[in-house]
Formats: sequence, structure tokens, C-alpha cells
Amino acid sequence: LGILLGLVLGKPVGIVSVNYFQKNIKNFIQSYNYDIIDAASDVDGYGPEFYQTADDILNNLPAWRVSGRRNSGDGKVRGFEFSYQQQFSFLPGPLKRLSGFANYTYIETESQKGGTSESGSLTNFVPELINAGLSWRSHGFDIRLRYNWTDDYLREDATLAINREYNAATGRFDLNASYAISRNFSLYFDIFNMFNAHEKFYQGGAEVGRPIYITRDEDNGTRYSFGARIRL
Repeated sequence: LGILLGLVLGKPVGIVSVNYFQKNIKNFIQSYNYDIIDAASDVDGYGPEFYQTADDILNNLPAWRVSGRRNSGDGKVRGFEFSYQQQFSFLPGPLKRLSGFANYTYIETESQKGGTSESGSLTNFVPELINAGLSWRSHGFDIRLRYNWTDDYLREDATLAINREYNAATGRFDLNASYAISRNFSLYFDIFNMFNAHEKFYQGGAEVGRPIYITRDEDNGTRYSFGARIRL
């Protein structure tokens, strides 16, 4: 389902669109982690050295944790997307060369695991996502500033909510600039993750209050790239 509207704020026309979508997934595969604790039944097929002993449990020593991928059942994904694009030709002077865009996506997920329906339990589906940016083009210059924000989302599922791993919400800015010296030759300069937004992971879940604790905090740094492009 899509709705497309033209907003005449000058020339060219701005565009607003709204789209709804739904996907039905059969026998989906997702990341999963669990603790090896069942030494008596040996259901996991690991050697006895991997299992918790009675003394381990008494002394609160952790079990081995296994991470992998597995078939997890059927699922459903539905949501909507709102987007807006506009060239600001109604602004004065050099500003009329500006254009902008914004995009918002909302997703709900649902899975059937073991005959039980559970919401928000499909891995790597981001519940809310925002993209926005401005660009300016004039006399061979092309400058683009982009912002991307992702909400918390499930990275690895687990039987116990406390063992589920999430990516924490994060936002980052990227800048791309280029100058066309001629039709076939241009220079460019890019900055990725301008303000060094960290990527954080935590364990927990809505059922137990999240985050329980941070498992990783990755400093990816700011990356710079520059060079020349030649069109043959």
C-alpha cells in the first residue's frame, strides 16, 4: 500500500510518501545463545568437561555459553515507512541549491516458537530507524550531510530473557563532498562517523528490565577518505 503526495513549495515538487508492508517468514534462521548446564541428560551433545557440576552451581560459577544460528520457527514482520524529499528552490540566493530528505521506518515482529507467540523476538530487525540528510550542489560542488539513527534491537535470542543480547540505540553523521574539475575528473573527501558514535551491546530484555549490563562498547573511530575519480 502506498500513498504519494506532491507538495508544491516551489520548483521542483517535493514528495511525501507513506508505505505499509508485511512479510510472513517460514522456518526463520536467527542467532541464538544458551548456557550448557544439563550434564545429566547431555542433550547438547558436549563432553562432561563443558557442563556445570554441582559444586559449580553451589559456588555460582557460570556455565559455558554457546552462540550459533538455528531454525527457530515461523515469524511475521509488519510496519510502515514515511519519507519526505524536497528541493528548497524557494529559499534565497545560494540556499535554493539545498535539498533535503527524511525517512522514518517502524517495524513490529512476531514469532511462533514452541507454539507460543512472542513479539519483538526476531533478530536483526530494527524496530525504529531514522535517516535524514541535506545536500547542496552548485558549480561542480556536491556536499551531502547524512544522519542515521537505529533503535535498540535484538541481536541474539535466548531461552532466558536475561541472556538475550541487544544492540543499543545509536546515531551517526557522515559527510560526503566532491568537486568536479571536468566531466570526467573529480576530487572527493568523505568523513564517516563524524562524532565517533560508539556501538554498544547489552544483555537483558523487556521482561527483566534492560539493559542488565553492557557486554561490549566498540570504539569504531572516525574514518576519513579522499581521492580522485576518473570516468573513462
